[in-house]
Amino acid sequence: MYKDVGKSIKKFASVLCAIGIIFSILGGIAVALAGMNGALSIPVAQTAVYIAIGVFVAAVGSLLAWLSNLLLYGFGELVDKTAEIAENTRNRNL
Repeated sequence: MYKDVGKSIKKFASVLCAIGIIFSILGGIAVALAGMNGALSIPVAQTAVYIAIGVFVAAVGSLLAWLSNLLLYGFGELVDKTAEIAENTRNRNL
């Protein structure tokens, strides 16, 4: 269960990033479509505002998902390298 924890963290980070990007894009599309279809009972002049908000949600949400992926993936890489250093040090002392 705890073998290759660094690789597990890196896989989890990649999956979490993909899910975050997908949900950000879907959320942005939902906001834009709600504004375009008048589902929010808004005047036609404000439709462009909701489209802009939808694009903003998709872009910023995807960016935040990617940045969190970098941090979590970097931590997984740090765990991998630390285990590798410990293994090399253990072998050298024999």
